[in-house]
Amino acid sequence: MPEIALSINNALSRRRFVATSTSGLAALLAGCAASGRLPRDIRLTLPKNPADLVLLNGVVLTVDSKDSVAQALSVSRGRIQSVGKTEEVLRFVGPKTQVVDLKGATVTPGLIDAHNHMMYYGFQRKFFLDIRPPKIQTKEDLLLAVREAARTKPEGQWIVGGQGFPMSLGESPDRYELDQAAPKHPVWLPHMSGQFGLANSLALRLGGVGRGSPDPPGGVIQKDPRTGEPTGRLIQYAAMDLVRRKPPPPPREQWEEAVAHAAGLYLPYGITSVQDVIVYYRSQVKEYERLAESAKLPIRLYLLQYIEGISQARQEVNQDNAFRHPMCTFGGWKLAIDGGTAARTALMYNCQSEGCQRAFPLRKPEEIKEITRLLHASGFQLSFHVVGDQAIDIALDAYESALKAAPNARHRHRLEHVTFPSERNIDRMKALGVVASVQPSWIHLFGVGFQRSMGEQVAQRSIPVGTFLKTGIPVAFGSDVPATLWYEPQLAFYGAVARATRAKVKGRPVVLSPAEAINMREALRAHTATAAYAAFEEKEKGSIEEGKLADLAVWDENLYRLSDERILDLRVLMTIVDGRIVFNAKGSGLTAEKGAEIFRFGP
Repeated sequence: MPEIALSINNALSRRRFVATSTSGLAALLAGCAASGRLPRDIRLTLPKNPADLVLLNGVVLTVDSKDSVAQALSVSRGRIQSVGKTEEVLRFVGPKTQVVDLKGATVTPGLIDAHNHMMYYGFQRKFFLDIRPPKIQTKEDLLLAVREAARTKPEGQWIVGGQGFPMSLGESPDRYELDQAAPKHPVWLPHMSGQFGLANSLALRLGGVGRGSPDPPGGVIQKDPRTGEPTGRLIQYAAMDLVRRKPPPPPREQWEEAVAHAAGLYLPYGITSVQDVIVYYRSQVKEYERLAESAKLPIRLYLLQYIEGISQARQEVNQDNAFRHPMCTFGGWKLAIDGGTAARTALMYNCQSEGCQRAFPLRKPEEIKEITRLLHASGFQLSFHVVGDQAIDIALDAYESALKAAPNARHRHRLEHVTFPSERNIDRMKALGVVASVQPSWIHLFGVGFQRSMGEQVAQRSIPVGTFLKTGIPVAFGSDVPATLWYEPQLAFYGAVARATRAKVKGRPVVLSPAEAINMREALRAHTATAAYAAFEEKEKGSIEEGKLADLAVWDENLYRLSDERILDLRVLMTIVDGRIVFNAKGSGLTAEKGAEIFRFGP
């Protein structure tokens, strides 16, 4: 049957398609395309199994194993019912079917953000003090925001900032400057990277942090070398926890609001699934599960709980962790080996740059191996936060040890970030069957910063997606909000395809390792099908195929035909979760009409 491209007469307020048989319909539609007039006196046959929703007359990028492209699809009971040409899919339209004429728009699988902190991010955006750019750019901006918050809050109430401010460790205010801004309120302000934070004197006192306080394992309490007093700068999770766990926990309804708020931000960008890879507390895991069971999760979730040390690992493996729901699955565990360039804690073998000067393993390698063996034996997935090449090797050593003790060819253990890998790291990742969960938006957003903090040679190794794919390593894309300020997937696409920095040097963007650039087909697959694979969910989502979940994004342009310059301008017109339209952009021109409003039906 010949391909049919429908042309729509903009003067018509309603589109009418007709069918008597597949071949007859093809001829009719071809005639409509030629004449610009749609006939009104022909009927569709009532289907035996009518669809709930059909999308017609578009470009459907299925991301299946053959990268097939179709024109239309139908949905029944939350799953893909059929994919094909418009005249083929019309067979499933019934009087109550919702019909969307795509008018040539492009449909992809709903995007899967493989590295996100959804509940935490939503809470920060809705309930915490806004200390993010563009509002906060300098130390003075930050102190002013704290001062204004202190004027509106009762004395003694915590002032907690959302993650977070952009200044470096040395540029940020110390405890005494925060004391002047808020002398009667405990203050806690996390850096945007999540790798360090700031506390005033009252907050330090409530956290039990003083001159005689030792560094906790895996953290640093920065102290003035002259006086020995804490400066208020707490570096890495263990030190930060001394203060950030002191504010009273929020009520349950605020966590629910936080999740809904984050979902409201993500859905307009075609994000239909999120992998929350650092759920900090067991109570938050249970809250996600409660929301799923009460039908209050607007986006699908896959959860990895953060593990701090061996005692917690022993406790958690004895919990009932086997939770699986269509909207939420408990996947396993997350650990951290190093920090990041902002805190100067990227763990590198040959550290000659600012971004790794304070680096250290957050746990001793032997303890990491012990934790990994224990958690691996539980049968759940593991993931490591790793930035520097030495940190990557420590994680791979732990995986190697665990797999030797308990072989499992289907483990799909992950490395998160994998920012500055060596060739040896990459070869080992392939040999061990590890998934790379990366944030290529960082290339665009922070590439020039990598050059400054890590040096040119190391910066050119940043997130080598091209090499990962050529080596056969599965690559999943994510955003890492709120450690990254932006969750828009266009940034990940652009970082991976163009590898051009937002900041300019001598008036031009810097292109980091152009040989590592990939094409949009590969980029879309990393944000859909392989991201699903990274969570053992590739049979349920990540591509548009019969029987899979009807989670979809509709775009204003064909992603496969875009120039690099157009990627950042991509716009989502409609988002569909579980076969339901959950977002329709203002001015999209897309509407859903019942079949009975468009067609006539007969036997």
